[in-house]
Amino acid sequence: LEQAEQYGLVVVNSPAAVRLCGNRNQLYRQMALAGMQVPPATDATPCWLKRSDGWTEQQGDVAFCANQTELDCAKQRLAQRGINECITQKHIEGRHMKFYGVGDTIIYPEEFHLPPIRKHLGLDIYGGDAIVDEHGQVYVIDLNDFPSFAACHEEAAHTIAQHIINKIQNQS
Repeated sequence: LEQAEQYGLVVVNSPAAVRLCGNRNQLYRQMALAGMQVPPATDATPCWLKRSDGWTEQQGDVAFCANQTELDCAKQRLAQRGINECITQKHIEGRHMKFYGVGDTIIYPEEFHLPPIRKHLGLDIYGGDAIVDEHGQVYVIDLNDFPSFAACHEEAAHTIAQHIINKIQNQS
């Protein structure tokens, strides 16, 4: 993809943006700079422990830890798999939501709003998870390149196709 991008070909989700999604430390930092609320880092429990050096691959790569013993055990399980880079984020009480977007438009749920993801992070096609707390504050807890669009795959197919066509036409 990097070579295609260097040759001026149309690339959907730049290689740099895809790599960013695979490094949670950098991703959360960039999301915060873009104006998105992310749960703060913490060493206190309850919290979420997440591997920071790659995408979630199996159970345990992301773990809720209600107390220090659970956190220590979750870190040990990651270390046993050779994963030593991890982050801990404060647990935010609230309603869990999936969201999906194309370009700078969130297509599901329609009433969901975020700063322009494509502009700030370089993602054309993305999805993620968020928590909406009791005050209506939205915290983005995960962001993925090329998600499933499970909740809106028919609408997404049309919107993605149109987005790619627009990118090609605007490049000409």
